[in-house]
Amino acid sequence: MILQETKISTEKMQEILNKNRTRYEIMGQDATGSVGGLVIIWNPEEVQFSNWMSFPRILTGKASIVGTTEEVFITGVYGPHIQGEKENFLQNLIALRGLIPRKQWIIGGDFNLIKGPGEKRGGVRRTDKEVEQFGDMIREQKLIDIQTTNGMHTWNNRRGGANQIASRLDRFLISEQVMMKDVFIEETILPVAGSDHWPIKLEIDLKQRLANKPFRFEAFWLRNESLMEKVEEWWKASEQRGKNKMNTFQLKLKEMKNKLKKWNKEEFGNIMEEKNMLEQRMEELQQLDILEGIQEGRTREEGTILNQLEERRKQEENLWKQKSRVQWLREGERNTKFFHKAMVQHRQRNRIFSIKNQEGHRVIQHEEIKKVLVNHFKNIPREPQTDRSEAISKISGEIPNLVTRDQNLALMRKITMEEVEDIVRNMKRNKAPRPDGYTVEFFQAGWHFLAEEVLEVVEEARMHQRIWPGINSTLIKLTIFVP
Repeated sequence: MILQETKISTEKMQEILNKNRTRYEIMGQDATGSVGGLVIIWNPEEVQFSNWMSFPRILTGKASIVGTTEEVFITGVYGPHIQGEKENFLQNLIALRGLIPRKQWIIGGDFNLIKGPGEKRGGVRRTDKEVEQFGDMIREQKLIDIQTTNGMHTWNNRRGGANQIASRLDRFLISEQVMMKDVFIEETILPVAGSDHWPIKLEIDLKQRLANKPFRFEAFWLRNESLMEKVEEWWKASEQRGKNKMNTFQLKLKEMKNKLKKWNKEEFGNIMEEKNMLEQRMEELQQLDILEGIQEGRTREEGTILNQLEERRKQEENLWKQKSRVQWLREGERNTKFFHKAMVQHRQRNRIFSIKNQEGHRVIQHEEIKKVLVNHFKNIPREPQTDRSEAISKISGEIPNLVTRDQNLALMRKITMEEVEDIVRNMKRNKAPRPDGYTVEFFQAGWHFLAEEVLEVVEEARMHQRIWPGINSTLIKLTIFVP
């Protein structure tokens, strides 16, 4: 728990905790007289703190979560009210990040700053220099501003009507290292009495880590020249047979998933971990060069590691580009950091913070949201049986017959290989049009052995009047890629 403006000393705060016989421990900055004060309070049975650092209005400690290997630097802040002091406050946060680079970092508290006019309601809405610097600091330090699920403004001047002013002064900022962990993260505003600030709660649930991540064909796999040869071999050796062409096609893709997962684990492992290991080994070798002088054996090993690092960095860039959904930048321009940032922002935008249930009530809890969505889709096919034949006849009777015999023959013609291939070749890359996780790159790279079966699937759909050639390529895409 991070408290700002305690108006007492840390010693006095400890006395209060002891008096109430709590098991909590405390670290803080004393108030000056009855002004200011900043403390962090924690339960030692759940978290252990060490490595304390203190800047003006900034307090940081390394938190180790009991029972896990997780470590994260927790920073509590109480930003200055005076405009001239805000720039120094932001510079101190940047300096602090320089002391803990690459570490997981969570910052929370009253920043006394907004990111822009959109975070303020009422009063004078202008963009000060410090507001721009705050936004720049967040971007440059690769921090993610977590949005609250039940509103925006955390401070209110407690006045009514036209005199009311509200701002988002309190927030949590989280480093990308935390966001990359596939854990449930939620920030909510809590009710309070007697203060012009509402407290905010940040929940990071390690228990909801995805046990089975959805399969996705990664574009960087194609950098391995032997992959598609293996895939073709697996595909042709498959004995999967379904009730029709489409079902057989789906069963073979499903079988291929397990083979690709195993191959990826054996061939690539964890790209980021291996890259870090290579970088660490390179630092060790160069340190030996500094201490002992350059040796031929080490020079050869350094050259090998450099080549391996280059390949891993290219793979990493392709991975982040695919996850970021950015289409307009070329590979090979070393945009890894940009793709990484875009991916994290994409993940944050895709969060569903609240939803209305069938009774019209808004729910914000993760489990409740999940329940509403599941029930909605379960109920879709349960619509009571209704005879719509009369309504269909009335509507169809009003539709004029405008398709000529020649046009009908053109619509019923067989679909050509060239037509289907042109559609597949021109589909946007880095997309997985099917829910099974196979991206467009898979179909494009394997077109030489997939083409005939894809055409059979499309022709089967045409025979059952599911699609017609020449109308819209989107229909063919749906037939091929949507089960």
